[in-house]
Amino acid sequence: MALLAAIGVRKVGSGSIYFVAYRDGKDAYLDGGKTYTLNVPGPVPANLFWSNTVYDSDTHVLIATDQNRAALRSHVDKLQVNADGSYDFSFGPKAPEGKENMWIETIPSKGWWSVLRIYGPEAASFDGTWKPGDYVEMK
Repeated sequence: MALLAAIGVRKVGSGSIYFVAYRDGKDAYLDGGKTYTLNVPGPVPANLFWSNTVYDSDTHVLIATDQNRAALRSHVDKLQVNADGSYDFSFGPKAPEGKENMWIETIPSKGWWSVLRIYGPEAASFDGTWKPGDYVEMK
């Protein structure tokens, strides 16, 4: 994922920091007809909260699907935490069984991209000691 500057503030504990992804770990554009996982290591270095949001590549607005959800958010959603403290998100046309609350629906034949935002970022967000994983296509 690419790192973007915080909204006007690049300071530990203030503003936000964004990690943007257009491609998977093999450098292919994210494809709405494929299924991907994203591992977000824990603890996420956020003093406030964090979220992962999916956008439509054509319109550049939140993805619009029958699921009616474009984001998974630490302060709103009941996220499943792995034993090691990380989070596994899924993206694709169908939810993996038992992971429906950790999934965002995508649209076959459409591209998409995402932004992982950290609000009130801690030092690890800036110094590279923490970073989200790559999108991995599931076969």
